[in-house]
Amino acid sequence: MSLDYALDELRTILESGAGDSSSVFFQIGTYLREETNRANEALRGLVSDIMEYTILKREMAPLGDIYRLLANFVADSVPNKHLVLHQATSEQFFAFTRDRIDGSNHSFFILHFLNNLLLDCPEASKYLNANGIDLKVAYQDIPESWQDVWTSVLEELATQSTSCEYFRALMKIDKRDLMYEMSKNDIDLQNDTQLMHDLIQRVAEDDDRRLFDSVMNISANPSNANNDLEEYLKLIDTEKMALQALGMIIMGNYIMSPEQQAEVAANIKSIEKLVDILISFAESRKVEYLQAVYLLNKLLGNRDFRERFPKSSFLKMLFLIDSLFEYRLHETEYKNVLKLNLNFHWRYSSTLSEDEAERLEEHIVRWKSYNSRDDDINCELQKIMFKIIEHRNDATLANLAFDGFATNHKFERQLDLVHLLEKVKSLGILVSRDSSITQLPWFPATMEEFKAAIDTLHQQPSFETDPRLQLLDNNYRYICAKVGECK
Repeated sequence: MSLDYALDELRTILESGAGDSSSVFFQIGTYLREETNRANEALRGLVSDIMEYTILKREMAPLGDIYRLLANFVADSVPNKHLVLHQATSEQFFAFTRDRIDGSNHSFFILHFLNNLLLDCPEASKYLNANGIDLKVAYQDIPESWQDVWTSVLEELATQSTSCEYFRALMKIDKRDLMYEMSKNDIDLQNDTQLMHDLIQRVAEDDDRRLFDSVMNISANPSNANNDLEEYLKLIDTEKMALQALGMIIMGNYIMSPEQQAEVAANIKSIEKLVDILISFAESRKVEYLQAVYLLNKLLGNRDFRERFPKSSFLKMLFLIDSLFEYRLHETEYKNVLKLNLNFHWRYSSTLSEDEAERLEEHIVRWKSYNSRDDDINCELQKIMFKIIEHRNDATLANLAFDGFATNHKFERQLDLVHLLEKVKSLGILVSRDSSITQLPWFPATMEEFKAAIDTLHQQPSFETDPRLQLLDNNYRYICAKVGECK
């Protein structure tokens, strides 16, 4: 039987209801294993009728053969996926499909159809989530032999879902990898404020990295108020490192305004304890928890908190960075942990006493000696030095801050505007103090880097209206004027 003949037979069945529908649907489904046949216009014109026939015939329709046909029809074909999603009967058809996921043999082919429909089609994921298919699939008892396709469908639905109910469904069946992936979405927490607390309880019972990261991601969700401060402060007082870290991370995510910053600062009774907790994370090699330093980064913007920060704790933070460089985190998946901890010293460095600044310089020399080739880490190192330059007139700082850091003329990485602003401002300060630094070996390459960056920024539509870019341009022109290089 040729495909054209089979389609004629199918047309007759759809119009009259007579004939061996099972064998026809099966035969066409087999033809559709060949990718070129999926673009057959005659078949595409019958899709709406196939969906309507399935609904009307219900118990009489050969569901397994129909969904096998549709699974092959939408496989690797975005136009066919959209065709199925945009029929007049689509809403009714997918409601029918949802209700037929019941563990029967045809459910296997329904799962294959859903899986092929979902792959590389975000629109399908949103449609099926809104239809309730996500929950029906999640709560279905699936035979062992169906596990792969079942898990794939759950995964595709999770990539777009923002439903707390679906997340809870994944919690119930303990699909932790999918929970973690879904936690990256902007889950709508307005109607389930208990979700994060229940997930934290899971972490308390099982210190699992995927559960930890899921809580961390959800707490960073803009729709999550994170305002149960009393509960999160209690986490810091527990003995479990994961809960201590989450308490600090969640409070850091809560701080979105000076008022919230002051509120959290007022509730922190012991800064020493926060720092000691961070040190314990490093000593136990639980470096993923060191993202908790984010709270300190946020709180340093509060003057009262800065003034309370003990010198002994500052010294501990210096040695913490030492250990992180010794672990060579800049070469691992935990690079961001090192970056966040360096960022702490950048924020703190504007308040350093003379002896603290000297101690920090000594440590920077050591950190620099690790010769990291990571641009992000080097930017954080330089930003600390730039901040010290603002407050100390020390000739040795120029070479420390600028020499040995390779410039990137091709701008293959995204331009770090904050770093560039600090870099140009610091060089301007150094030139104003001592113009002889223009004779140092690193100066010409640095000026070339500035020129390339400024030329790039001049091409941006926002250049004339962005005050940061104007400040950058003015500082660059000031340096040019001081060294006689303005064009």
